[in-house]
Amino acid sequence: MKIELWSDFSSADSYLAFVRLGEALEQFGHRESIQLEFRSFVKNPEKEVHIEESHKLLHFAKQHGKQTFIAKALFETYARQPSPGTGDLLHAAQMAKWPD
Repeated sequence: MKIELWSDFSSADSYLAFVRLGEALEQFGHRESIQLEFRSFVKNPEKEVHIEESHKLLHFAKQHGKQTFIAKALFETYARQPSPGTGDLLHAAQMAKWPD
């Protein structure tokens, strides 16, 4: 089953939806049968440049099967710093918790 999550990393609502979806999937018991795919949308156009960079990074991670991990790192970055710069986003990608 595929679940598409439309999100804007600077939106607290999107972050909350991501966290709650993660909790629900942990309880589901068949997590391996779920394909989570992120879709981009910009809720706050004044932050569009940073959001666009974030989504480019997210879609790059998708090509390597790491989209969920980078999404978590990006959400956490935006939660700590509402307008992160390019360096902050790259740091988030470097610090993302990748599975072994």
